[in-house]
Amino acid sequence: MAKEKQDDLEALVGGLDKIGTPDIEGFWVCEIGNPLVGRIRGWFSIFDRKTDRYRDVIVVETARECRVTVNKEPRLAPKGSIVGLGVRYKLRDLMGYVDSEAAISVNPTGKKDIGGGQSMWIFDMRAKGTKGPPPVGSAAAGGPERSGAPGDSRSESEGIDLDDIPF
Repeated sequence: MAKEKQDDLEALVGGLDKIGTPDIEGFWVCEIGNPLVGRIRGWFSIFDRKTDRYRDVIVVETARECRVTVNKEPRLAPKGSIVGLGVRYKLRDLMGYVDSEAAISVNPTGKKDIGGGQSMWIFDMRAKGTKGPPPVGSAAAGGPERSGAPGDSRSESEGIDLDDIPF
């Protein structure tokens, strides 16, 4: 490639916006007194071999520190960290905000007994951004859910320990 064309290409690339979902530094710990406040930076689906289902994970850049787990070890993630938010039933409305990179706040306020010895987290959730439908291909949009479905973007083999994700 001629020197002029190489310089033109480097100038063009230097002016482009970075795209893609950033790697996460840990998974947010759902517990009272540990709100997740930040901006959505993307999402991915992960295959959970224990349930034979795909799960959605929202990627959040934190606006304040919060507790996370990394390889089953608790840590304090400082402001500006990139953390994963495992989407469970009560959080799936947040998937409608991933395309607008909305500002969000997820604050666990307690648990509700749902019978059979099970409980469900209750959240004070807030978002500022444009809500749309969940992204095509996300579990929140209805698929993929079962193994063999296309679109598995991350897995245990890529260093993500599913036991760290509090679904």
